[in-house]
Amino acid sequence: MQNTSIIVRPLLLTIGILLIPFFGNIYVDGWDWHWTAFAFFGVVLFCAGLVYELAGKYAKTGVISGFIFGEVVAGGLIATLRYLNPNDDVAGVVIITFLISGLFFAFVGYLIQSYFKKKFMIMQNTKRLIVWAVVVALILLIPILMQFPYFTNEVQWNEAIAYIVILLAVGGVYELWQWLKTRDRIYRIAFGVGLAGVFLLGWVSGAVGIIGSENNSVNLMYWTVPAIGLIGSLISRFNPRGMALTLFAVALIQFLIPVIALIITPGVSWGNAGVIGVFVVNSIFAALFVVSALLFRRASTH
Repeated sequence: MQNTSIIVRPLLLTIGILLIPFFGNIYVDGWDWHWTAFAFFGVVLFCAGLVYELAGKYAKTGVISGFIFGEVVAGGLIATLRYLNPNDDVAGVVIITFLISGLFFAFVGYLIQSYFKKKFMIMQNTKRLIVWAVVVALILLIPILMQFPYFTNEVQWNEAIAYIVILLAVGGVYELWQWLKTRDRIYRIAFGVGLAGVFLLGWVSGAVGIIGSENNSVNLMYWTVPAIGLIGSLISRFNPRGMALTLFAVALIQFLIPVIALIITPGVSWGNAGVIGVFVVNSIFAALFVVSALLFRRASTH
């Protein structure tokens, strides 16, 4: 049963991931994956899962990191080959190149970790190494994939930069979560409430606007809220008491923004919500920051 699961788990993972572009081809306009793309990603995903399953308990970091590095190397080789021989069809060697390179460097990673694991105790940071290896590999893969005509036509450089920022944000969120796990429960709740408030504020003010429409320049004042929150957090070194004072200051600034807008731009458009509606919405965000501040204050007494 255990030997069967070594194959079944990677296979199910591969099928599950490939279902996303499969349904995309059916229901999303402009999403048109060729069968060769399914074959390529299917082989890579299945082999990655298989080498992970076959790796020993204390060598999976080296195996996965080596496999990802091998895929990046293979991508670089294919891109170089296309650059040197733009008229040649390299489709036939793409899958085999990625497969051989990934498996080879997975084996190299296994040997490296097996040799150094006792000396450097690298297993303490296994998950962190895997997460950042995946993030870096995907970032490096973006400019490589853009060498292919299909991706060049579909993805622009400004979109590629956005993807890179998103990947770095994913890594940052992982690091943040690992750090929050060292804090007590009240601190984590307080941090979550404050972060949710900042996220929702940025989303609402950027997408639809709080004061009038999203094109109203007055909404730019709301960016002072996360800026003050970040500066105060760094100054207090994320100490609970300092975080409480920071969130109280953030709540005060949040509440004062429409007041300042009334003073400096009396003719500003307040949209369908009107002045009262803007103050109500604004007060909801300020209340979130006050709740976060009170929770941080309670966490400081523990």
